[in-house]
Amino acid sequence: MTDIRVFKGRDETTVKMSGHAGDERVCSALSALFCTLIYALEGRAELSHKISGGNAEACFKNSELADEAAAVVADGFELIAKKYPAYASFTLTTEE
Repeated sequence: MTDIRVFKGRDETTVKMSGHAGDERVCSALSALFCTLIYALEGRAELSHKISGGNAEACFKNSELADEAAAVVADGFELIAKKYPAYASFTLTTEE
């Protein structure tokens, strides 16, 4: 099971993925979405990220570009988690 958590704060957003989905297609799709987010933001936003083993984390300052990229990727994570609940879970938390 891969657990994906997105926390959107006032100033920055954090995306964390942990675990292995248990299905290569699901794991590949989740990894591709995460890497797409990094690719979209690298050099265009304040970004730090780490990928190690079955864990990945990205933290970036909120901006119009970052918010749009994160929203699209979060939609993808959510769709995969709904379609394959045995392999992925998704949580989005927004700071009020």
